[in-house]
Amino acid sequence: MRAAVWHGAGDVRVEDVHLAPPGPGEVTIEVAYCGICGSDLHEYADGPHAIPVAEPHPESGATAPLVLGHEFCGTVVRAGDGVTGLAPGDRVAVEPHYRCGRCPRCLAGEYNICRHFGFAGLMGDGGLAERATVPAYMLHRLPESVPLEQAAVFEPAAVALHAVRRAAIRPGETVAVLGLGPIGLLVTLFAVRCGAVRVVAADRSPVRRELARRMGAEVVAGDLAEAVAAAAGGEGRTSPSRRPARRRRWTPAWPPPGVVAG
Repeated sequence: MRAAVWHGAGDVRVEDVHLAPPGPGEVTIEVAYCGICGSDLHEYADGPHAIPVAEPHPESGATAPLVLGHEFCGTVVRAGDGVTGLAPGDRVAVEPHYRCGRCPRCLAGEYNICRHFGFAGLMGDGGLAERATVPAYMLHRLPESVPLEQAAVFEPAAVALHAVRRAAIRPGETVAVLGLGPIGLLVTLFAVRCGAVRVVAADRSPVRRELARRMGAEVVAGDLAEAVAAAAGGEGRTSPSRRPARRRRWTPAWPPPGVVAG
């Protein structure tokens, strides 16, 4: 099969790759869509950052070269021994997190901070390929009402949803979203859906600002100071949060994407 394989910084090759049959607990899917994450771009520009080169990842057993892509979905082609609940033809979204299932965090249900945490597509072969084989626990069957085009963005959408939940946005609040890459745009959308009465969105890119406006942002701004002033009703500062854990310390530098609710 054809796949985009990371060999080193500035060296990603589309080449023929042998895909072994799925082993016990594994599933092979035909990839429908795969997004390109900022992490993939960083690995290409000046990696490795997360990709294992000298030592194999403890769960995937992989080292570079490996297939990129962790934002993907597809259709089940074949299931390995011991796999239940999944069958050929099932449409699935991929939750690309490796986990051991044995460490204290996994046993507590917090597999997102597994001792051996990793991503398919960074610490093991991913979805920038015609087919991919992953652990069955990564796969979620899709309802018929959910198209594969949407399932491809479930992973970044989950990041945005987590940010909105952590911010505990409530109906009637004003929300500022700083940075309008894919995650920031999804945060804008979710904040509106959560009932924010006013969303202020800031980014240097006019294209991204226009997308934010189309997703429901009432005010779009080109810099941080303008966004904060707009979110604070022209006072030039944010009001003290009712929830201390949500306070932020501002600096003059352009920050990473974030959410401020108040």
